[in-house]
Amino acid sequence: MSNMGYPFPVDMTKFSSKNFIAYLTTCKTSRGTLLSSDGYSTRKSCIFHLHRLSETPQPADVKQVIGQCVAELKRKRAREDQATGQRVQVGKDSLKMEVYEYICQLLLSSTDNTAIFAHCFLTLQWNLIGRSESVTNSNVAHLEWENDCLIIYFAHTKCDQTGLKRDEPWHLYANPLKPSICPILALSRYILSNKEILHTSTGGKLFPGGKQYSRYTKFMKRFF
Repeated sequence: MSNMGYPFPVDMTKFSSKNFIAYLTTCKTSRGTLLSSDGYSTRKSCIFHLHRLSETPQPADVKQVIGQCVAELKRKRAREDQATGQRVQVGKDSLKMEVYEYICQLLLSSTDNTAIFAHCFLTLQWNLIGRSESVTNSNVAHLEWENDCLIIYFAHTKCDQTGLKRDEPWHLYANPLKPSICPILALSRYILSNKEILHTSTGGKLFPGGKQYSRYTKFMKRFF
């Protein structure tokens, strides 16, 4: 039995660091290259987490042996990137300020209701420096004014899944000099165009309905 109250689906007593290392050495990207540094670290963390969940003691040498293997694979990937001229940046490219302003201007100029939604979503995500999931799950009840700024609270985020920082405010300020990137203007247009979000029947969600991030990304791809 695991601490989750039901039989654990994997028998971790049969775990072998030798077999896991054999698995790691076969892992490749879709291009056939070695995994990124994060890719190996994630797999190493997962196997340690499985031991914790199943309440199965790890063999004494597991951390050291797997750690050494992962370190060597990371070094090999780094040498491969240097030799082949592979991209060294990890993840997506950052959105430049001038590009952000251009996108916001186009969205502001559009009368399409979905463009109004996308403009609000984009400016909130940019100004809150928030993950898409946090913005998607924003609640009208968690918005309030304080002096010259709008405050929003997040009861749950990926970095705070237990809600310990739920009372810490995130501040949004108006930008009268550049209306296209003003989050207050974008939010106001969105609310005025979708007054139903203020009704309790929507559950208080700022972006009611399912798959709102998917709606946002699909529109942006079509719009541009």
